Amino acid sequence: MLWNPIKHVSDSWAAMTSWWGKATVIIFYAFVWLFILTNVYQSAVPLSLGYECGAETADDITTIFLEASIRAWCMALVFWALYVENAGVTICNLATFTLMMAMGCFSFYIVLPELKAIGEGDSECFAFIVSTAPYYLIPMVLATIALFMEKRSVGGTAGETQPLV
Repeated sequence: MLWNPIKHVSDSWAAMTSWWGKATVIIFYAFVWLFILTNVYQSAVPLSLGYECGAETADDITTIFLEASIRAWCMALVFWALYVENAGVTICNLATFTLMMAMGCFSFYIVLPELKAIGEGDSECFAFIVSTAPYYLIPMVLATIALFMEKRSVGGTAGETQPLV
């Protein structure tokens, strides 16, 4: 059977009975696909989106390892996000995705001194990554809260349960 992400969105939309659920579907799928596209771009151009400053002053072997690790990490994230998208909108799925995002953001704060050492201690080096890391968490936390509210709410009207597509 052919994989159809639009059908996943449509089925998830139809399964939700309140505006909390509809908001969850919109936030979840918009974020997951933006996340996938960002990581595909980062895999194609690994020394972008905040990593280029570290490669400017690093030696050749460090730059090669930095590029390879960024590509491997981003492709792993792409396939993991595709799995999450395929699994759909459930509290367990959203909570796991949010937890993984939190762990990923926390890992950037842990390795920041090592990343800055590659960039010779430049305070602006890798600032983009660190400043945007919390914004990865905000949509997933909102979607998790909205889905929790959806599960606690009573069914909506027939107009609210019409398919999105």
